[in-house]
Amino acid sequence: MSYPIEIKEKARILRTKGHSLNEISRVLKIYKSTASMWLKDVKLDQKAQERLRKRHQLGQYKAIQTAKIKRDLMKNEIDRIC
Repeated sequence: MSYPIEIKEKARILRTKGHSLNEISRVLKIYKSTASMWLKDVKLDQKAQERLRKRHQLGQYKAIQTAKIKRDLMKNEIDRIC
C-alpha cells in the first residue's frame, strides 16, 4: 500500500519528538512494520530518548500492578474455596 508523503513526514516528526513506533502507528493508522521501515534512520536526541525511557518504565509499573491485582484476586478465590 502506498501512503501519502505527508503521512511519512508526520511519522518522522513524531519520532523525533520521542514517540514510540506503537504510538505512531496508532495515531497515523499505519502498520508498525511500515513505521519501523520509514523511521529506522531517525536519530533520537536525549529528550526523545528520555520520553521513551519514561514510557517504558511506566509500562513496567502498570504491568506489575496488574499482575499484583490478578494474584490477589486468585489468592482470594483460593481462600474462598478452601
